Amino acid sequence: MANHLGKILRSIGLVFGMTFIAALFSYATRVIVARKLGPEQYGLFSAVLTFILFFLFFRDLGLGSALVNFIAKFRIENKYNEIKTAIVSVFCLQLASSSIIGILIIIFSGYLSTHYFKVPESKIILLILVVYTMTSFLFIITKMLFNGFQESIPYSLMEPVKNLFILLLTLILFRYNLGILAAAIPYALVCIVLFAIFQPFIQGKLYFFKHRVIHLKEMSRDLLLFGLPLMAADIGGKIIAYTDTIMLTHFSSLSEVGIYNVVLPTSLFFIHVSRAISAIVFPISTELSFKKDFKNLAKGISLLHKYTLALIIPLIFILFAFADHYLLVFFGKEYVVGTLAFRILLVGSMFFIIASVNNIIISSMGQPKTVTKIILISALLNVVLNLFLIPLYGITGAAIATSLAYLLTLILSTHTLMKSVGVPSPYLHWFKLCLSAAVFVMMIFYVTRVLRYNIYAEIILAFVFASMMYALLLYLFNIIDFLELKTTLLKVFKK
Repeated sequence: MANHLGKILRSIGLVFGMTFIAALFSYATRVIVARKLGPEQYGLFSAVLTFILFFLFFRDLGLGSALVNFIAKFRIENKYNEIKTAIVSVFCLQLASSSIIGILIIIFSGYLSTHYFKVPESKIILLILVVYTMTSFLFIITKMLFNGFQESIPYSLMEPVKNLFILLLTLILFRYNLGILAAAIPYALVCIVLFAIFQPFIQGKLYFFKHRVIHLKEMSRDLLLFGLPLMAADIGGKIIAYTDTIMLTHFSSLSEVGIYNVVLPTSLFFIHVSRAISAIVFPISTELSFKKDFKNLAKGISLLHKYTLALIIPLIFILFAFADHYLLVFFGKEYVVGTLAFRILLVGSMFFIIASVNNIIISSMGQPKTVTKIILISALLNVVLNLFLIPLYGITGAAIATSLAYLLTLILSTHTLMKSVGVPSPYLHWFKLCLSAAVFVMMIFYVTRVLRYNIYAEIILAFVFASMMYALLLYLFNIIDFLELKTTLLKVFKK
């Protein structure tokens, strides 16, 4: 049991580490493209790419997750003909849906470039990214195969290799002064290249041509029935993430789209914290839920509510305080006008980090449909608020809409856990943390006004002094109980 747990934790650590590296490569690409193109051209590229990515969720049909589940089940039963059938089924379904979406984009590319993007140049970007539309499923299927066969090393490597390829090719193409095409072409090539690189690993594991396809029609039906509910949750989540860009493209300028696609991903970078927590929490909460041990489950959730927010506040609010300087240094002075939207989204990301952990716990309790409802309700609020706020306030309105949608996700998911598991209300505790966060930010602004040093020395000193005050408040408000935290960790890892 101890060896098995150790293997699981090592796999989680590997996957999280590689995911974080992949995110760094992706963010580096975003910084380079945004600086090279400027807000308007970067806005055009972001608008077209977001449009493509949004509709790809209708292509996926939840089949990637379904394939992982079916492979895991059939491997236990040594049913390799069924594994091959599932792979062929997903391949055919994804190829068909990719082709339909790709053909529709080609047919309507002229209309979209004239009436939606309102820039003739967008047509060539659309046509280049159609290649990504038609080939990205090859990457997804390969990745899901590694996951299903529990090959954690190649599985964890795929995202960082993909993002590194895009980063390096983008740098090379910018040297040839290709402008916006340098940002689009890597997406057209990356999935084909990676599919070719990783195929030998799959073939060595599966011996694909040794087995045969059986009951393809029934297998396709079962995969779709399993995958479609998962797709609903994915669509809801992406509506919250992408609707802002889609609606900004229609109601606002491409320059604002470009600025927003700098501040939104930056504010959501801390979401990797919740993914790391979720990876560890999911199997533990599943086991406690299965055993009906709701007392310990409620206590664990309460601790997560308490300590996760307490730990991420300094990280988020130091960036909040120096948001304008961050945008200036990393992206350039053209993007500093997004400072207010950036700060609003940083607060929203704080809500979403806790909400994401809540949702993974609710799913682990066998209630994925509840998570789907929560996300879709929040996504609907985001759409409605965007309709009113974007025409009036541009990217600031979009940031308000998204942050309020994240707050609603947090409230609904927390209420579900309070009702289902008996989690004590965390709202008074969160109110104390909000007061502590406000003091933290005010302390930073006060220190930077008093001091007149180099800006980076000011940041370090302000962070140190503000953190000391923040730690004192955590103690005075009785937020952190080190004995409680130590006892709980020992219980979790005692095996």
